[in-house]
Amino acid sequence: DDPKENAEMVFVDLGAGKALFSRLIYEMTQRNVEIIAVDREDALLNYDPKNSKLGLRNSMDVGSAQKQKVAENCEHCPATKATLKTEIFSYGNAAFTRILADVVDLNINALRNRGKAVVVAKHLCGHATDMALSRCISSSLKHAEGAKGLTVEIICIAPCCHQKMRWHNYSNQKFLESLGLGGKKMFTSLVNLIQLSRHQNLKKFEYRKWKGLKDFDFDTIKGLGRCSRRILEEGRLRLLREQGFHAELVSYADESITPDNLVIIAERVQSLQGKKSGDSHSEK
Repeated sequence: DDPKENAEMVFVDLGAGKALFSRLIYEMTQRNVEIIAVDREDALLNYDPKNSKLGLRNSMDVGSAQKQKVAENCEHCPATKATLKTEIFSYGNAAFTRILADVVDLNINALRNRGKAVVVAKHLCGHATDMALSRCISSSLKHAEGAKGLTVEIICIAPCCHQKMRWHNYSNQKFLESLGLGGKKMFTSLVNLIQLSRHQNLKKFEYRKWKGLKDFDFDTIKGLGRCSRRILEEGRLRLLREQGFHAELVSYADESITPDNLVIIAERVQSLQGKKSGDSHSEK
């Protein structure tokens, strides 16, 4: 609710799709907190504010680009290594920016000259979660080295589509190797178990495809799949902790609603320490 704090805060939605989640956050904050929605697909830029049920104004606010080249057509943006499209709309007190770019190319620090980023993602398929965590860690390290720009303070990412993950893209191979689960073959077994655990039951052809399954009943397979997912998410949590974040894995919905019901929540430790010292100071 603090206008000063709102001015400093920016929500960055990675893998935003049509930016429905971004727009929900924008409305929940009464359009007082800036939003940057990023996706590599053109669908992100197909949204027309004039036809929105949210009643957003269709006014381009190119002037508030803050030293970014902003245009409706392709331009080069310093926030990425790639050519992309950027649009900034001014719907309320804060800007709503949509960027067409791949997460792997994104430099979060360069999105703004200053401010604190809350990075969110509801549907980052497969290793895109690992790419996003890498970008967040990079932002934090650059800030620690004295770089100016947008700093990632909070991360809230719900991983999904684990069957699309590949060993060479996983962000904490060291952790799996320490458990004796390293290498492409073992990693493929883990993600296959996760995929199978999402099913309501297994058909005969699925048992034939993986001979080892015939030794287990389906409840056991589901349990192994959940354990496999927990192991992969634990590796991601440990990576964040090693890089200066307090990180937890939280269930945000019942498994009957979605099997992808876990979210990684992390906060930069320095930010937490700042809060604690501020609280103790105010108590005095």
